[in-house]
Amino acid sequence: MFAGSKKEIVSAEENNDTTYGGSYMRVEAANPNNGWGNIMLNTRFEASEYADYQLISLWVYMESTDILPINVLFFNDASLTKSVKANEWNLITIDAEKFLDLVDDTYFIAARYNEKTTGIRIGEILAVNPAELAISATEEVVLTGESAVVEFTVTAN
Repeated sequence: MFAGSKKEIVSAEENNDTTYGGSYMRVEAANPNNGWGNIMLNTRFEASEYADYQLISLWVYMESTDILPINVLFFNDASLTKSVKANEWNLITIDAEKFLDLVDDTYFIAARYNEKTTGIRIGEILAVNPAELAISATEEVVLTGESAVVEFTVTAN
């Protein structure tokens, strides 16, 4: 992070956002025209604990005076550049194997601070597996103007 940058932890109780309501870390550059800010990450468990997961998901919010999308560089790896909407929470996913290969070796997020991008918020970071969803249709046909009852069942393991 930048020398003089401000770091703040916001609890879920203090976060009143309707998209992402969990706790987060907020980093604001003391001098936004200062260039790049790098954020390191220490995982809570050894890499082997994450072996059964396919994805790492995290919430990111880029604070900006502009409305244009912002590119966020993960692990200084151009293939892991994600475009996020400014001034709103974005759910990002990263391949878990690639994440674990890079997490201890390099910066987690490289954020370009400038006159428009003034801060970054990082919410929950979770190891997850994608849900396998299936929808099956019945033989019933519903015509325009008719109504029908639709049911969805979602299961996960």
